[in-house]
Amino acid sequence: MKKKYIMGNWKMNMLPDEAAKYMEGINRLTTMLKGKEDVRKIVLFVPSVDYYIANLMKEEQIYVGLQNMYFKDKGAYTGEISYEMVKALNAEHVLVGHSERREIFKEDDSIINEKVKAGLNNGIRVVLCVGESEETYNEGKTKKFVENQIVKALEGISKENISNEEDLIIAYEPIWAIGTGKVCSSDDADNMCKVIRDKVKEILDIDVPVLYGGSVNEQNSNEILLKENIDGVLVGGASLDPEKFAKIIYSGHKLGE
Repeated sequence: MKKKYIMGNWKMNMLPDEAAKYMEGINRLTTMLKGKEDVRKIVLFVPSVDYYIANLMKEEQIYVGLQNMYFKDKGAYTGEISYEMVKALNAEHVLVGHSERREIFKEDDSIINEKVKAGLNNGIRVVLCVGESEETYNEGKTKKFVENQIVKALEGISKENISNEEDLIIAYEPIWAIGTGKVCSSDDADNMCKVIRDKVKEILDIDVPVLYGGSVNEQNSNEILLKENIDGVLVGGASLDPEKFAKIIYSGHKLGE
């Protein structure tokens, strides 16, 4: 069984003192993973205000990333975080295209494409989120919709922009399963991850890791991670509890032994 990526997205949660307490807990709960490579990588995507304390306190088995990045280096973009700021923080990973950014903040395909290019062109590893609405799912149009998201997000990008297989990771997150308690069946998730990998291969002629996200928790993570085409998970709510997140990490750890 190949080693898995375990990633968590705190979203807009955790004040700095809460983040510090969390990091103490997750460090303690995952200490036995130090120096081991049974899990491919553990990444926590935190709010920018928590980045300093989380990155300062993390131990070697954990990486800390950011949830957003703008595609300009500086300028009159109130509230945004430039790719130069991300680089200055030494943050290796950034989320791009999460459905909440698309829906709430109206980030369209062209903006997401610019963000992907800015990340890849500046040494920042991009975790690109794609996924369909419940309406699209019910209409049986998931495959076509997600493939179109990928085509638009990767426009103008070639394999020369990607020097390492971790530079671009795709996270399949069906919108109807995010934070709802509804879970895409593990077989459907597996099939869609294969669709995504094949589409990226067609466009860029490279293999990229593909993760699943959408109401992943400590009860269902093992079943999801056992699937052949799923390279890891992007966890939302369950990543806010260090004990629950640690259980998900260890389910990946056992598979990689």
